Order: sequence, then structure tokens, then C-alpha cells
Amino acid sequence: MRKQFALIWCDTCGRVTRGARPGTDWRRQLLVCAATAGLWLLVWLVIALRNRARPYTCRYCGSTGRAIERPNRESALVILGLVALAVVLALLLWLAIRHPL
Repeated sequence: MRKQFALIWCDTCGRVTRGARPGTDWRRQLLVCAATAGLWLLVWLVIALRNRARPYTCRYCGSTGRAIERPNRESALVILGLVALAVVLALLLWLAIRHPL
């Protein structure tokens, strides 16, 4: 599993340190999404949001800390996932209208 790192303030250690939390391996998620014709996008979004909600842990004591800086790429990936989900849903709707059962 991929990890995400940021500077955090650890209350237990009383210092700024590098914290880690679970991240989303976007390459693997993209591969599964392509294999399932976009149906994996919803699961990918849930995984990304769940990992984003988890706190960073101190690398020295293991307690959670407040992030001082947040990775900017994470927000862009969530927005990209939402846009891709909207495109897939629009395509499925178009196909359903064009070829009714």
C-alpha cells in the first residue's frame, strides 16, 4: 500500500515531524478502472476519500498529529475522479437512451 507523507505537529513528542498515512495507489486503481470499463470509479472515490480522512501518524511515537502542510495533488486527484465518474455516467446514460432494452 502506498503511503502519503506530510509535516505534522505531534503533541506526544512535542515537535514537528514527518507523519504518514495510507494513500491511494492511483496506478493500480486506474488499471482496475480500465479493466472494469469505468465501474471501479465509484469504489476508487470511496477509497480515496476514506484515506484522506485518516490522520497522519508520527514516525517516532505512532500517535496522531495535526498536519502542518497538506499535499496539493490529493485534491486534484479527487476532482479528477469526480469528473471521470461524471463522464462515465453521462456515457452510460447516452447508451441507455440510444439503445433501450
